[in-house]
Amino acid sequence: MEVAIRPSRLWPKLFKYYLIGFILMVPFLYKILANYNLTTRELVSNYLSGLVSSSNISLTSMRFIHSISLPLFIFGMFLVFIAEVKRFRIKYVFYDDRVVREVGIFITDIRDVSYDHIDYFHTKRTLAQRILGTADLKFKTPGDPESMVLEGVGDPERWTEFIMKKANISVQ
Repeated sequence: MEVAIRPSRLWPKLFKYYLIGFILMVPFLYKILANYNLTTRELVSNYLSGLVSSSNISLTSMRFIHSISLPLFIFGMFLVFIAEVKRFRIKYVFYDDRVVREVGIFITDIRDVSYDHIDYFHTKRTLAQRILGTADLKFKTPGDPESMVLEGVGDPERWTEFIMKKANISVQ
């Protein structure tokens, strides 16, 4: 049995790119929605006029936001593209006898660890990872000075249980 997964899009190292990218896309999407039909335009302009009057944003500022909305959209798409490339570079493959971490697109760094050789296993979850539902799985083997880390794994409980069962490690 072979199961291949990639880091979650909610992995905090990537999530910031998605979040900033999508926020930068909002003005352009507003422009499209505002010109979609009269009803939407009226709704959005009424909303913005209330926003402008309540938050002291001038009409000149609103025009400036409209003028830079396309470049912001393109930059936002670029950030999302970067996040997807970074996510696509990393792949974790769980076999019946070992786990493999592959990093790279054209030149691939492959590292594998047999479940029988795992003597230390740790699941690390920061506050952001707890909120987003991801974790870093870290394990060491006796003869290897550095540990192998599977970063940004979604559904960490499932994979922690899977690795601990395969490696015959009990919960302490």
